[in-house]
Amino acid sequence: MTSPDPGGPVIATALTTAEAAAVLADPVLRGRWSHHRAAFTVLGIDRLPGAPTESVPAAGDLDPSVLATALAVYGGPAVVVAATAHIDLPYNLARRTLSLDHLTRGRSGLLLGSRDPRGRTGNAWSGAGLGAAAELGPATTADTAHAVLGLWQSWPLDSIAGDKESGILVHSERIRRVGHRGVTRTAGPLSIPTSPQGTPVLGWYGTGPDIRAHTPDIADLTVLGGLPDRATVASAAGQPGRAPVLAEASVRDLETAAELLRAGAHGLLLRTTGPGTPAETAARLLSTDLTVRFPGAVVPGDTTLLRDALGLPPPRDLLSDATAAFPAPSPGVYR
Repeated sequence: MTSPDPGGPVIATALTTAEAAAVLADPVLRGRWSHHRAAFTVLGIDRLPGAPTESVPAAGDLDPSVLATALAVYGGPAVVVAATAHIDLPYNLARRTLSLDHLTRGRSGLLLGSRDPRGRTGNAWSGAGLGAAAELGPATTADTAHAVLGLWQSWPLDSIAGDKESGILVHSERIRRVGHRGVTRTAGPLSIPTSPQGTPVLGWYGTGPDIRAHTPDIADLTVLGGLPDRATVASAAGQPGRAPVLAEASVRDLETAAELLRAGAHGLLLRTTGPGTPAETAARLLSTDLTVRFPGAVVPGDTTLLRDALGLPPPRDLLSDATAAFPAPSPGVYR
């Protein structure tokens, strides 16, 4: 299967939690953020097991979804939240990210990785005291992805009628049970309807040339992390798959980044590396003129749905055979 074609290379960027916090605290950096022309920006890249950012500390326990919500107020690029199957159960993760997608009017996503590199527990969700014994890795992460996507799809947005004459505000029979039974169990439905783009864009983050073998078929895009070389990119991008492959690269070495595109990557995820305070490294990233460095790159409009900007198809419906969560409403006069 060939990957979708957005019309040009997708040039995305990434900020650590500390860098995102620094942007929020500095009005000059907030101004640069509002004019940043990346296809999207991943927030909390330090939560994923890629190349370390040597001199940029983690920003405590600031959650990337909270940072994304705060930064979205200032405009700027679409925001993608980095997360792993470490702390949050799928329901909590699905609720926060779908809320963000409504706030941004369909300009957000979720990038899932297998392991938080900050020394967290080795078992999924046991850090929350839930006693889960699922080993972290691609299988648990893929199961989390299926659970989250099912929850996102459980309440169709067009089921909301708001018909005062008939008294039917929601066609409740169209809200579906999730019934996911895997590493985790979810019954659903989620308490939030689907968003303008249907569901947030679902990304998969991993390392190594065999990343395609681990990427679930429901993923919208794949990020090949760990600052890969040309050979790794060529091997990964050359394998058939539904999701386009973006290669992680350093914003300090744009010549090498361009070589990864020539090696077959469908796009880039540019992150900071090297010395500097979070404010300094964030400024370095946000001041890079991506449209000049990468002519023809995808530059979404401020109101373009992220899924449309990336040329992605609608997500696969995981609940086509699901049972209704509620009975059909009875017509009556709304008072």
